[in-house]
Amino acid sequence: MKKLLVVLALVLFGTVSYAQWSGGAGNQYLLTPGNVGIGIATPTDDLSVLDAAGPSTFTLNTTVVPTGTTTFTLGQYDMRFNGTTGDFYRNVLRKNMVNGHIEMLQTLKSSALGGATLAFLYVDLTTKKFEMRSGIADVEFQNTGTFSV
Repeated sequence: MKKLLVVLALVLFGTVSYAQWSGGAGNQYLLTPGNVGIGIATPTDDLSVLDAAGPSTFTLNTTVVPTGTTTFTLGQYDMRFNGTTGDFYRNVLRKNMVNGHIEMLQTLKSSALGGATLAFLYVDLTTKKFEMRSGIADVEFQNTGTFSV
């Protein structure tokens, strides 16, 4: 009888301790509700990362070798309002497989723009070319120091 109670207690404890997680496909786990912390015991944001020894680093890595003749996105992050359907700011690092160049692109989708997506900044890391893209009405450079090429 004691063994049965111990087994039931362990099963119940395991169920309760897992209750804050909802399962996903593969290695996906969702914490519901709450914040997730890496290196921090009491996260204050949806995702809090702390490295007590120095600056925190968030890295997107891939070992995939891009092939073909299209653009291959190496990494992307979005900051969004209203979930997946709302306004967002996007920063993309990609490899253009036509010319082999590494490119960084910043875009903005805004209801203030009628829902249009504005690709406003482009940097080609191979040629060191910097562009302000279409849709930019005004460009203002403010620099109190010297500017040289």
